[in-house]
Amino acid sequence: MICKEVRVTKRTYLAVLLAVLLLMLIAVIVLRFNAADQVSPAEIEDQQQTDTDFTEQTGEATEFSEVSGDELKAKLVDPILAYYPGTAGSSLKRAVAAVKVLSFAAEYGVCDVKSVPTMLQTEEETVRFYENLSAIDDLLKETEADFQAISGLYDDAGVYDVMSGLADNENAWNAVHALISQLNSVNPLNA
Repeated sequence: MICKEVRVTKRTYLAVLLAVLLLMLIAVIVLRFNAADQVSPAEIEDQQQTDTDFTEQTGEATEFSEVSGDELKAKLVDPILAYYPGTAGSSLKRAVAAVKVLSFAAEYGVCDVKSVPTMLQTEEETVRFYENLSAIDDLLKETEADFQAISGLYDDAGVYDVMSGLADNENAWNAVHALISQLNSVNPLNA
């Protein structure tokens, strides 16, 4: 009889522990979503000033396209960070990243990238992001100048079809140049 009581006690204890852990997990998820939805008045003011800041820095009046922070991170920041110069296959990864940056610009045009520096976790990541951006920009300029001469790189990287579809898109090229210029203007390393 004592053994049965101990098993029931252990089962009860485990059930209660599991319930508490589940409730804690739910609470963390709810808190994270609430924190992500909260925007401070300073952030609202910063977002309202973005058009003015970009106009002052570039001399161009620009209307920004809408893009969520999640899309900005997944479709622009992460692909740029995924490229590690000097590693095996890095030239192919740079070509993939270049296609993703150009595709992002073709899809969203010029968008507000003021939040990009906050998406970078460390100073090392920030340095890598902006160094990669420079290398990707160089590749994009080379591609724009003569896509056929460099098309083999995109073919080897498995993104030839996407790049060939964008290579003649003047709007995409204008948008990517403006986007890269804007990313460089919010570089905290230049401050």
